[in-house]
Amino acid sequence: MMVGFSSDTTNAMAGKFHSVFTNLKTAIPGIACIKCSCHMIHLSASKACLKLPRSIEDLLRNVGSHFSRSHSRQTKYKAFQEFFQVEIHKILSPCTTRWLSLKACVDRVLEQFSALKEYFRLVNFDDPSKTSELIYSTMENSFSIIYLEFMSYSLGILTNFNTLFQGEGPLLHLLKPEIEKLLKTISMNFMTIEYIRSLDSIMNVAPNLSQYYLPFNDIYIGICATDSITNLKNNNVVNSNEIFKFFKSCQEFYIALVLDIKKRFIFDDSVFDCVTVTNPSLVKQFKTKSLANILKRFPVLNNFIDNEQELDKEWRELALIELEPIEPSNPNDIMEYWRKVFCMKNSLGEIYFPNILIVMRLLLALPFSNASVERLFSDLKNIKTLHRNKLKTDSLVGILRTKHSVEDCINFKPSAAMIKSKIWDSSNTKEN
Repeated sequence: MMVGFSSDTTNAMAGKFHSVFTNLKTAIPGIACIKCSCHMIHLSASKACLKLPRSIEDLLRNVGSHFSRSHSRQTKYKAFQEFFQVEIHKILSPCTTRWLSLKACVDRVLEQFSALKEYFRLVNFDDPSKTSELIYSTMENSFSIIYLEFMSYSLGILTNFNTLFQGEGPLLHLLKPEIEKLLKTISMNFMTIEYIRSLDSIMNVAPNLSQYYLPFNDIYIGICATDSITNLKNNNVVNSNEIFKFFKSCQEFYIALVLDIKKRFIFDDSVFDCVTVTNPSLVKQFKTKSLANILKRFPVLNNFIDNEQELDKEWRELALIELEPIEPSNPNDIMEYWRKVFCMKNSLGEIYFPNILIVMRLLLALPFSNASVERLFSDLKNIKTLHRNKLKTDSLVGILRTKHSVEDCINFKPSAAMIKSKIWDSSNTKEN
């Protein structure tokens, strides 16, 4: 039984006409089709970065390309790293397909900025080229490092969101509150706090309303960028027009980011209201009085539970039970809570909440991103290489299961059931 599906947002997968989403909804009424949250945040970040000077992204790409395939350049640069006493780290290149890889590249260039600047000064003197001249001239610009510091702060917010939703546990119930939290954080950076507080829902924020904008000098750009631009002002290194242009770019970045997040994250599907009941803290608060709305959203559940009234009876009883307090944002603790509920038995040895068990198993299995699938594809690529391109599917499945199931391969002891299982039949004796 298929109850949920998540993918990226291409038209072939999630479009309105004859896409995978539309075909699934036609074939399986009640299925929850969720767009990958990590992929959408990456797209929003990419869209917002277009509002910043192109020279900054070109700097990151050109620096990465300069070192990517040249051992001699890497060796030569290592001497600069040792002289400037910076970490001997590899210079990274932005990847268009990896979620928010730009953040790691920005942090690496900031870490190596002094050494990189002197390195390219020497390169321009010994072996000048158009690319190296462009890199050095960009690094000479006083605002380049401030833009990088701003990007490190702003992209860090989005990376933290993505890190959370690249997990394996049940997290769909956190998607809407985390997006609302993210929008509040970004909106507060360039809009008045009074306007943010006046909104019934942050999803109604209108980032184009200029009357609620903060003055440019009050726009929050992160601690490091703020300190750097303050030093420029105090030393009279730049004029006011350049400062105005910088803050204008940051403001436009925030506006584009809020607009794109609002455009991509639509919570009109009632599934986002249904999954809130998986949060153990809300179970005890008994904010949801009945689970009837879940049965309406997922009518397939009616085939497996006793009846709607019995389900609500169990739900009301569960709200009165005292279990150990947990941290609702931790998916491992949430699963531990529901394991305790599922294992509870009455005096006859019967499961105490059989109907809730069925409902919660469905809700906890709903997807929120396809990050775990992408990781599996990466593992598959590392296993089935050019030199092992004849591996059969059974062999691939076995290797992947071993990789993800056996944590300690040295001390691993197979169970009696594993030893007795007949996995080495005649069809598998041949070398794969």
